[in-house]
Amino acid sequence: MNKALHIMAAHLHRYKSELGRLGFILSDLLSHRLDMDGDDYASGDGDDVDGSSSSGVTESEKEKIRIEQLQSQLKAITDFSDEMERKVQNILTLVNHLLCVCVYVCVYVCCLCVCVHVCTRE
Repeated sequence: MNKALHIMAAHLHRYKSELGRLGFILSDLLSHRLDMDGDDYASGDGDDVDGSSSSGVTESEKEKIRIEQLQSQLKAITDFSDEMERKVQNILTLVNHLLCVCVYVCVYVCCLCVCVHVCTRE
């Protein structure tokens, strides 16, 4: 059980690093999207190449919204991963504590057995 919990903790740690990388990628995409919008406005071309949709929202704005939604979902997943990692660490601590208690009980019982054996021989 202890080995399985350590494996779970290692997997969670790896997944968290992958989520962090994904967060950096989304941040880069968003800043690139914003840089492209700034270049369009600086050149006097206020509209996207694709133009506006019937709702008045440009493709660029839609992409920005999609990236922000992905970032929000990634934050929720990362928060869940953090919670799972804390729970696994708490369980590991409890298991280790339980093992220590079991060892102490076994040593105590062995000492009692030796004492009883010595006392009954006399």
